[in-house]
Amino acid sequence: MKVLVSNILDLVRENGEESVTEYLSDFSCVRDIDGQHKSLNPDIERFIKQNAVSFAQKKYLFLMW
Repeated sequence: MKVLVSNILDLVRENGEESVTEYLSDFSCVRDIDGQHKSLNPDIERFIKQNAVSFAQKKYLFLMW
């Protein structure tokens, strides 16, 4: 398995917030068990899809303050 680690703020600067949000909307945290997709952590999925970009932006602003 290949893992790619990226800073969300770098991705936003390079591609725009809308593009990154759209890309993250496909994120899933599932495992195939007996031929069925089982969610490993729906809270993580929800956070990545709905809050990760704004959270990173707010954290950056807080640290710069």
